[in-house]
Amino acid sequence: MNKYFFFDTACTEKLTNAQVVPGAIEKLDLNPLFTEEFFAKQPRKWEVRYDNGYPNVFWDAAAQLYRCYYTLFVHDPDSEATSLEERRHKNYKPLPGRTTALCYAESKDGFHWIKPNLGLVEFEGNRDNNIVRMYAHGASVFLDVQEKDARKKYKMLLRDDNKPRRLAVCFSADGLNWSELEYWPEYSRAIEADSFNFAFRDEAGLYHFYSRKWSRDIRVIAHSVSEDFVHWSEPTEVFRGNGLDDQIYAMPVFQDGNLYFGLCSIFHDGNRDEDWDCVDLELAYSGDGEHWTRITPGEPLIQRGEGRYPDGAYDCGCIYSSTPVFLPEEIRFYYMGGNGQHTNYRETSLCCARMGSDRYSAVTEIYTEEEASLTTGKFLCTGEDVCLTADLEPHGFVEVYAVDKCGNAKKLKRLNNPSDKEVKLTAEAIWTPGKCQEAAFELRFNRGKLYSISGGIQRIPNHNI
Repeated sequence: MNKYFFFDTACTEKLTNAQVVPGAIEKLDLNPLFTEEFFAKQPRKWEVRYDNGYPNVFWDAAAQLYRCYYTLFVHDPDSEATSLEERRHKNYKPLPGRTTALCYAESKDGFHWIKPNLGLVEFEGNRDNNIVRMYAHGASVFLDVQEKDARKKYKMLLRDDNKPRRLAVCFSADGLNWSELEYWPEYSRAIEADSFNFAFRDEAGLYHFYSRKWSRDIRVIAHSVSEDFVHWSEPTEVFRGNGLDDQIYAMPVFQDGNLYFGLCSIFHDGNRDEDWDCVDLELAYSGDGEHWTRITPGEPLIQRGEGRYPDGAYDCGCIYSSTPVFLPEEIRFYYMGGNGQHTNYRETSLCCARMGSDRYSAVTEIYTEEEASLTTGKFLCTGEDVCLTADLEPHGFVEVYAVDKCGNAKKLKRLNNPSDKEVKLTAEAIWTPGKCQEAAFELRFNRGKLYSISGGIQRIPNHNI
């Protein structure tokens, strides 16, 4: 099924009294779901600092579990030697001896998590821990549903910090017991990769890798592709922010509809204002995975919590997200939220926020006292039904018109019930049954939010100047 989002300039051609705004997202009341336990009554001494966490959360249907893989420091001399009370009065200093690792947690419902004793890695003479692999930095772990070799069903891409630092991959049949590392044959040290080394497989079967590199002392996102997950193209810059105050630190990527989405962790450096040294999460999109646009620049997808370290909210300082988990009625974004600045002390936790399907961003009116309108580009209508996704306030409405080649508008349907979230447009109402025809859609609305259109349509590119 084709799906197009109204914030996308390839879909929407004209707006009147309308603007693009972030979608509505809700943090769970249960947050934080789990946190560092270095100072717990029964301490996990290897959980000294999650730092950015770089979470990988996904639903594993075969195991009937939510799985979470996260990066942390198992040794951090400064954090180990500084109590929570002492952290109030001094600044964090990264010292030699910091050691990274990858840990694992799981959940049956996505809300209540356990950190099982895996018995895989020895830490201070004991294997009773949830460590998956030592020296793993910014590891990406995913379930490859297209993989036919059962031994490679789960895939991992990471920077191996057991010097010399190199990019590497490994494989697993169960998500816990992993093969030996296979280092990139080419370009293994082409970028520093001191970030989320995110990898996934797209719907066409191609593997993508996104990580961070530097350009004139600015953090930018680099991209590489592979057909076999072992041999990768040279990582090249594909996306950057806007100066010191707006640097893209990490960007996990996923697909939905006809787009790639990037979850940009925006690092604020430069100006010493209230956002300095904090990290916000914004949403970007791309049609090909290489050319990127932020949907609402400066407007976070998930708002940081209020306050400052150490008494602020659990996510008042930094946010680094996993790619979402798609459920029938909602999208869940699991993220690591830190309660302090990026380069200072912070305690970090796994958190979750959720939104309705397709509701990443909305087109809504600017002035509520006036009617707004949105006109799409042309679509090739295939003869199947079409669905419009929208939300209405009380007394709001959406009227849908089909516009033919000559500019004639035909009213198809009016939606004015806030409980109706979708407008179903039958094929017969739009075009002559059995024939493929061109049509644009005009949406006239008030007190509404428009998200997407999907079904029996195929976009016709408009290259007119």
